[in-house]
Amino acid sequence: MNMKVKVKGFTKRVAVLSVLLAIVLFVIFDQRILIPVGILLGSLLAVRKIGTYRKMLDTMGQPARKTSGLMLLLGSLYAALPLLILVVAVIIDKWFFMGVTAGLLTSSTVIIINAITEQIGITHNKWENWF
Repeated sequence: MNMKVKVKGFTKRVAVLSVLLAIVLFVIFDQRILIPVGILLGSLLAVRKIGTYRKMLDTMGQPARKTSGLMLLLGSLYAALPLLILVVAVIIDKWFFMGVTAGLLTSSTVIIINAITEQIGITHNKWENWF
């Protein structure tokens, strides 16, 4: 299976979880728009961060190229960016902060759910070879 197809599958799972979570919290929390916006922003950042880390690890195994320095720079940026966004989210509103935090955790939640279903035997998509 092609790596781009695997990453698209992961991205789709994170998107589905993020949208479902945003809709449920939009209904539960008295129609606060900041929570769903924070969830979508956080999940988008989490998916980009994982994609950048995957590309960075792919280029580190190859001979020295100009792109490996760029990927290290992007990897460092994506490591610091969630902290900056969380600080801004706290300043904006506590509900936006909760949404961004939940959005950042959606990619980890998808990985955990898939690992559990893989071990139980429900799915057979060889998750350990995805990254």
